[in-house]
Amino acid sequence: DDLDAGFNIISIRGEEKFYPSFNVSNDNGVTQIASDDQKIIIRFKGTTKGVYEDSEVNILFNDPDFGTDGYYIKCINSEEGCGMTNFNVTQFDMMANGLLRVSFSGILYMQTIDNPKRGDFEMSGVIVAKL
Repeated sequence: DDLDAGFNIISIRGEEKFYPSFNVSNDNGVTQIASDDQKIIIRFKGTTKGVYEDSEVNILFNDPDFGTDGYYIKCINSEEGCGMTNFNVTQFDMMANGLLRVSFSGILYMQTIDNPKRGDFEMSGVIVAKL
């Protein structure tokens, strides 16, 4: 029952974290997926199933409680992309009780929050949200 609204699993450099369902909104052909506290925001230019190019996907990630040192990236407005080399929307059903399902992965230039280190970190995840 706890997963009726969806779930999210994100992995960075081999560390994983489970999140409750994110919120989904659409504005002018851009879909936004965000946590309640807005510490995680993923935007992609589209409203349909399919594979999206890196330049069509943006991310803000600010979770000091992720893994050992927390992670941060602010790439929410880049026109060039953020490093998402695989962003696949496999379900986007806008009907009643529809679902959004996204799988993603890439090498993103980000930093740890505690013991600050910057670098190219491997990130992947699965997002399932009720629309």
